Amino acid sequence: AILDGIDRLPPDVANSLQRFVHDRYLDLYDGTRLVPSQHPHSTQAPRSEGPSSSPVVPVHPSFRILALADLPGSGKGTWMTPETSTLFSFHAFPQYTSEAQHRILAARFPALSEETLTQLSSFSDVLGGSAALGATPMSMRQLVRLCRHLATGDSSVSLGAQIENMLLVPFLPGQMQQAMRDAMARAGIRSSPRTATRGSEAPAVALEVDATGESLVVGERIIPRAKPERPELVPNPVFYDNAAHSALMSALVTTHADVGDRALLLIGNQGVGKNRVVDRLLQLLQREREYCQLHRDTTTQ
Repeated sequence: AILDGIDRLPPDVANSLQRFVHDRYLDLYDGTRLVPSQHPHSTQAPRSEGPSSSPVVPVHPSFRILALADLPGSGKGTWMTPETSTLFSFHAFPQYTSEAQHRILAARFPALSEETLTQLSSFSDVLGGSAALGATPMSMRQLVRLCRHLATGDSSVSLGAQIENMLLVPFLPGQMQQAMRDAMARAGIRSSPRTATRGSEAPAVALEVDATGESLVVGERIIPRAKPERPELVPNPVFYDNAAHSALMSALVTTHADVGDRALLLIGNQGVGKNRVVDRLLQLLQREREYCQLHRDTTTQ
């Protein structure tokens, strides 16, 4: 198991893993008990110890835990307490330098220009050193995702717009927005006055199904349509096309099909049509939808 970001956990939450890490015992929320492989029932199928007992599941002998965390910060508290320090054997990973980041990104994305890679590395350094932002340098995962977007060759969205979308700059307070754009300017990156998250003035993009019904044509892109195993789950909404929604769906298709991202987050106020846009896009792509409502939404029928 990989525990990524345990430095973000309160110390008492991390300490709750002590019995599992050291002794391989853990009680889960549903009543299931994890026990070590040497437990009397470890050689049997998951079972209950008695008529009213919860299931007992043995932990595989080769099960290991790998935890990832940032270095303990100085002057702002630390997640590493005497109790936490007994959980793992610690190994420090050297900090990436700008030169190392540049070499890795250049090797993975040879189509990107030297100027773009230099700007990204410089912005990451500026971001981590800005006291006004209180942010950390961009992670390698964020840099790789940015480069994947840029490597698609879509010239309609600039580097500045991609950065603002990834860091959710339009949703920051005004002072932090300005500090973020100042950091971009110091790295030689032009900020976008209106990013792709604000599609009200985006140019219209036609989304049409070709004559064969097997492909979706989005501008100059041709996206294969799926053959759903459960056609009854493919949405069939009442939808009226407009420029803003078409541009948004085009951006979603680019992120999903060209860039390869599988987890998308669509942000907007209640009642602006997020569900309708998603339903229409899934209808065009012939993809099933399984809806999971995480909170009360009065606009969902």
